[in-house]
Amino acid sequence: GEMASSVAHELNQPLTAITSYCNGMVSRVQADSIAKDDLIAALQKTARQAQRAGQIIHRIRAFVKRSEPQRQPAQASKIV
Repeated sequence: GEMASSVAHELNQPLTAITSYCNGMVSRVQADSIAKDDLIAALQKTARQAQRAGQIIHRIRAFVKRSEPQRQPAQASKIV
């Protein structure tokens, strides 16, 4: 539960930014009120936020992978 909450919290910001940028671009394109340079800048910002979300997922996967136990057969007498 804590991991899911953490993932949701971390991903919420870049995903919200992506949604905002896309909605803004759609509105401005429909109204013919966006210059090509502004559109390119907004697309670049959107791409950076998508990369950020991907990095968050990558870090979480690496964390989960590191924390998986490594089990091996052993004899109790040798451990004691």
